[in-house]
Amino acid sequence: MVQSYRSPVALDVVPMQLPDMNLAYGTELSAATDDLAATQPEDASLVLYPGEPTELMLRLRNESERPLRFVVHFNSIFPDDWQLTPLEDYELLPAARQQVTLVFQAPTDFFETLTDVTPGERRPLNYSGRLDIYSYTLAGDLEDVISEPITLMVRPHSSYAKLLPQVYQEIDLVSRLMAVVERTFRPDVDTWNALWAYLNPLIAPQAMLGFLAHWVGWKRLPQLTWEQQRRLIHRALELYSWRGTAHGLRLFLHLATGLPLDADNTPESQKHISILEPSLQGAVFGESSLLETTVFGGAQRFHFIVVLRPPADITLDQNLVRAIIDQERPAFCTYELYIHPLP
Repeated sequence: MVQSYRSPVALDVVPMQLPDMNLAYGTELSAATDDLAATQPEDASLVLYPGEPTELMLRLRNESERPLRFVVHFNSIFPDDWQLTPLEDYELLPAARQQVTLVFQAPTDFFETLTDVTPGERRPLNYSGRLDIYSYTLAGDLEDVISEPITLMVRPHSSYAKLLPQVYQEIDLVSRLMAVVERTFRPDVDTWNALWAYLNPLIAPQAMLGFLAHWVGWKRLPQLTWEQQRRLIHRALELYSWRGTAHGLRLFLHLATGLPLDADNTPESQKHISILEPSLQGAVFGESSLLETTVFGGAQRFHFIVVLRPPADITLDQNLVRAIIDQERPAFCTYELYIHPLP
């Protein structure tokens, strides 16, 4: 009479990322070119997408009538740093269960970097391994060893393959070819999705600023920094609509010099950017006082006064300020410029 042997440990292996295509077809079609390791149907197959962690869940159960210590050991040809979960020993009472989750992750640049591959060799996409579970008594005697074949399959992540008919999605080679197409067009797709950012002067690459300035007919002022140019190009159409007005001149000086814009209810004599229009009435003894708005010798038509009051941390370029005023003022107007730094 032959007595059957019953293992003291029961093991279930549950991959958390199952293949979404028929790998048997993929292996048959591409084995000649990729030298893939054979994938047995009874293997626990786990798909790895580069840069994405994938879990393999183990369910252990003590089938014996005494406490046992279990040691999990994993043998594979893939690099050790792919396994992110350290293996531990587990003690289980009779009929007790233990769930172990192993996390694997292939490098993000798996398909781009070939420095670890010997010249003339091909990088495999399937990595076969074996999961060994050693069971010991608490005294240290080996009770049993059970093994489970494991295959890790590295595949490119392709969203294009999901657009194909189901019959083509089941072919691994087609999925990998679609991943090549997707990676080829990815830079163009990313550029298209971010096209709005290339047309925004505030965040566009510096090489685009010349095109954007020409697009809105803006003349570059070499005295200004690129950040100042960005703000001016961004608000060019607004400046055009207010050209020839005090509001437009004040806004231009604010963007070009960095002087703050004061509230509308702030007295003109206290603003950082003051634009004063003298009264048409001349000086009258007993009624007039010596101020910036006082006019001697009669009225001066179409004349205004610009007074800038920069804080101590802002240095103004007087030539730049005059160039801005000359550009923005009506051609028939005259002006005076005063710069009074604040203490």
